[in-house]
Amino acid sequence: MGADDWPDVRAIYLEGIATGDATFERSAPEWNAWDARHLKPCRLLAREGGQVFGWAALSPVSGRCVYGGVAEIVGTRERLGCMDGRWRDVILMERRSAVAGV
Repeated sequence: MGADDWPDVRAIYLEGIATGDATFERSAPEWNAWDARHLKPCRLLAREGGQVFGWAALSPVSGRCVYGGVAEIVGTRERLGCMDGRWRDVILMERRSAVAGV
């Protein structure tokens, strides 16, 4: 996933924002901000006939060196955030690289 894919990915992101369930964000970020927060080797696009219809990306747990190679933490965090008066659960998944920092 790269900058050329961002318009399609952003459109899906905005659909998720509109549901109120897919993210706690209220607006989609600009490409540079989104790109800086997500690991480049851990981005997936679902395409059919050249059209993007889904995506997934991982964010690092922390910028601290001891967490190098770790993205997100496993589990369901119940009532983690409240948006528009409704508490939401968040499901976190992880990826641990065999090589720290990758």
